Amino acid sequence: MLSDSEYGFVISSDDIQKASMFNIDGSDRVTVLVWVESREDKRFWRACLPKIEGVHFDLKIASQATASDEKKANGCTRLLALRAIGDLIPGHNLIFCLDSDERFLSELYRAGGVSTEAHIYYTNVYSIENAILHGAHADRVFEAVTACSIRELHYCPSQFLNKVSAAVYNTVLLLAFSLNSFDYSLVGKFKRDFLAAIANVGAMDLETDIDDSVVFLGFKAALAEINRELVLNIYNCGAEQQYSNFMVSVSDELVNEANAYLFVRGHDLFNSFVRVFETVNKKLKRDEVSLVAQLHNGARDMMNAVRNEWAEFGGALKYGFYAATPPVPFFERTVNRIKTDYSPR
Repeated sequence: MLSDSEYGFVISSDDIQKASMFNIDGSDRVTVLVWVESREDKRFWRACLPKIEGVHFDLKIASQATASDEKKANGCTRLLALRAIGDLIPGHNLIFCLDSDERFLSELYRAGGVSTEAHIYYTNVYSIENAILHGAHADRVFEAVTACSIRELHYCPSQFLNKVSAAVYNTVLLLAFSLNSFDYSLVGKFKRDFLAAIANVGAMDLETDIDDSVVFLGFKAALAEINRELVLNIYNCGAEQQYSNFMVSVSDELVNEANAYLFVRGHDLFNSFVRVFETVNKKLKRDEVSLVAQLHNGARDMMNAVRNEWAEFGGALKYGFYAATPPVPFFERTVNRIKTDYSPR
């Protein structure tokens, strides 16, 4: 496989196709250069891209491109900029795999359905972090990290995720509609308030049932106030029918209370989710160290062994997902599209 510098500034799908004719092993394997946003995205897409006989997906991040503007940066915006200036030319052998961000719900507002763009594959869910927040998978990872049954908790990771998802459903949709319908100066505050509420819910503990948690009750109250203001604004602007049409499109695409969390800004939700369960993970770790100290008369090597082997929940959640790749609603559509586009015909 040729390096970026051997292609020169411009890398096109045709270049990759021609390079495949000179495979070192003499095979007729097809190489597809896959450009992603970051190193974490590289791990994610490496795990999730379908395994297709005769196809080799070679993943790159934006800063690896030899750009005519001589800039080095990563992210979705940078990749699209490289396409715009002609340094990366997508085609069958050169594709982008990107976070959707707000694109999925925005398209439901604008077109009543989600379209695809040639040679660009979006997650559909907000970002890769949303996909990693898979309830049943998170339960298993928590038990693996702590050697503790989730039945011993007041609520487990999947229950927390379900409760948050149901709570944010109306807010997510009201915000998606409002941000596409009205000037940002009018509704931007509510997006900021929403993300602040998502951050605050990370302060929950596992000492009480979730429905009795002061933090969670405060979270729902904050969402209710945001919803009230957004609904009032929709009525004041006479946009009730447009919102009703949007909700029909949302229903048609099967967005509901159970999966609404997939459309919250992923980084914020992931951090809050991990914060809740990393707190109890650290407590269980301290308890185990104390137990070992009692059993082995304070032997430091035994205590340090526990500390060293105990994994952080957030890291385990990510790498466990990459190993297991459980199915994720909406993102599965993307994986299936890639499979269809590159499977032998």
